[in-house]
Amino acid sequence: MPDTAVEDEFARFEAAYSGTFRPVPVEAMPRWRRHRRRGALWLGGLAAAVAAALSVNALQPGAGGERPLWTDRVVHLDGARGDLQVRFADRQHGWAVASDCGTDNVCANVVGRSTDGGRTWTRVDVAGLPDRGRPVLAVRGPDSIVFGVTSPVEDLWESTDGARTFHRPTGDVEGIFLTLPPDTLTGAGHTAWRVVREGLDTYASYSADGGTTWSVLRPALGTGATLRLSPDGRDAWAFAGNPTRVWRLRPDGAYEEPNFPITATPGAIGTLDNGGLLTMVPGRGQGIWRDGQFTLLPEPLRDAELAVALPDGAISVALHGSLIVGGEDGGWVRYVTS
Repeated sequence: MPDTAVEDEFARFEAAYSGTFRPVPVEAMPRWRRHRRRGALWLGGLAAAVAAALSVNALQPGAGGERPLWTDRVVHLDGARGDLQVRFADRQHGWAVASDCGTDNVCANVVGRSTDGGRTWTRVDVAGLPDRGRPVLAVRGPDSIVFGVTSPVEDLWESTDGARTFHRPTGDVEGIFLTLPPDTLTGAGHTAWRVVREGLDTYASYSADGGTTWSVLRPALGTGATLRLSPDGRDAWAFAGNPTRVWRLRPDGAYEEPNFPITATPGAIGTLDNGGLLTMVPGRGQGIWRDGQFTLLPEPLRDAELAVALPDGAISVALHGSLIVGGEDGGWVRYVTS
């Protein structure tokens, strides 16, 4: 005969807690599974109900029945052992590296790339590259990476043809880290923008003919100001710190953005199309500034440790050890590596 007390308890549990679950961080899953196995010895039916609620694509914010915020996509790289790290150059082009290091500091490195948004991954040949020391993979573009080791001795190699060949890095080898943009940028429609200095003042300068002639934009910018363009090259911005200030650059002048959060870090502000800026405001979270308004990313993305604007206008988010890529239009994908 059915136990009506148990049925009533499940009904109460469902009514009280449906839709309240939050994503389980990827790095916490093995530990959670161990606890689940131990807990299965008691309240087995309740544990099964919770496990079903925490199934991969059910992990979402919001009320019960709401569509998941993201889709999970498992990263499978043949031969990969050890910690698997994933980086994307844009929504379609990703790179991954797995390193299994021994006590002698020699690592078995496996590197792969994806050209279909992480649905499939193909190994690339890194057999001739350094394997003694801490490995590093820096993504510079869909076909461009810097790979090698940084300790105990720095030994870096660059590829610009999808890892078919490697050579010593050209230009700024510090490109493996976040660096300041160049002083001169080329935008859409033969426009160009650059930083100029007159005495102690810093200005933005504009060219409508690809850099042949220039006009200085007033007023002056803050000391150490840097310029950035939107992914489509149509919007130009200037940023300065202490406190943080932002200017929208137009052919006739530099226009300061009123009420932009002064606690945002200038070097961490990313540009989006249509006048958008991706930034993190301490105490509030990750969000987008546009038309004088700051809008937080959807929960739980607003709590991400890092959010980066990609060159195609997509947004890459690091949340609880997981990489999630999407955009203002949605289409978020979480890349599961374990």
